[in-house]
Amino acid sequence: MLHSLLSGSLLQQAARGRASPAISGIASSAVRRLTSWATVDPDNWNAAHPAHAQNLVAGHWAGASQSKTIPDPMNGEAFVSYPDTQVNEIDCFVASLNTCPKSGLHNPFKHPERYVMYGAVCAKVAEEMRKPDVAAFFASLIQRTSPKSWAQAMGELVVTRRFF
Repeated sequence: MLHSLLSGSLLQQAARGRASPAISGIASSAVRRLTSWATVDPDNWNAAHPAHAQNLVAGHWAGASQSKTIPDPMNGEAFVSYPDTQVNEIDCFVASLNTCPKSGLHNPFKHPERYVMYGAVCAKVAEEMRKPDVAAFFASLIQRTSPKSWAQAMGELVVTRRFF
């Protein structure tokens, strides 16, 4: 029942404040469940509330001395900043790369348990993407970064989910 109530268009309307109070209440609780891992709110993502990307090096998130921005496709304002890592900042990346064996960390002959683990992770990702609130969240992100219709964004999500 909840799955049919929270179809893409209804959840999208609720997220944009154009749905009935009952649907808005259901959508609000769905959005609260996303906050444990969702770091960007696509409905309030703008120059005043930008997203910030980071580098992942040696298992830790890190910035850089300089950054660049990506313009909002809707108004041209900067709404994403990302590290502009300079040559003099790459030593930690090189050191991290040098710790990896030549055969790789995920070699199926040396670490078959990694393949089983990543298979389980992919299955869990696909399972989560089937949830209407999660699908609506990612479809909204797709729309926010590359303006597409709701149907196009949901179609892209379905293709990605099937890949997983």
